Amino acid sequence: MDLVANHTSDQHLWFRSSRSSRTDPKREWYIWRPARYTETGDRMEPNNWVSEFGGSAWEWDEVTQEYYLHLYDPGQPDLNWENPDVRNAVYEIMEWWIARGCAGFRVKYFQQLLLERFAFNL
Repeated sequence: MDLVANHTSDQHLWFRSSRSSRTDPKREWYIWRPARYTETGDRMEPNNWVSEFGGSAWEWDEVTQEYYLHLYDPGQPDLNWENPDVRNAVYEIMEWWIARGCAGFRVKYFQQLLLERFAFNL
C-alpha cells in the first residue's frame, strides 16, 4: 500500500482543527510560521521555499494570520514530524492496515518528513 505520510488534505479533520485557532491542540501537527515583513510593512512568506508544483511553498491563512507549509499543493499541508503525536497517529493508521492484512507499505516522499531538522531553521 502507498503511504504518503508527508501531508494530509486541507479538508482532513486534523488540519481543519489545526487552522481553527492558534491554540488548538492540533495546531502543532502542521508546520505553521508567522509572516515576515519588509521595512515598508509588506507581508512576506517565512522563507523563499518553492513548492514542487511551482510558486511559494507557503500558504497564508486568513483565520489564524500565519502561513502553513505545503511542499506540494496548497491543498496538501505538510505534517510536522517533529511532533510525537503526529508520528503516533500515523503509526496507529499503519497498525490498523496491518491488522487488516496489509503486507507492507511503500512510503512516498519520505525525504520530506524530517525537513525542519535537516534543512535549516525556519
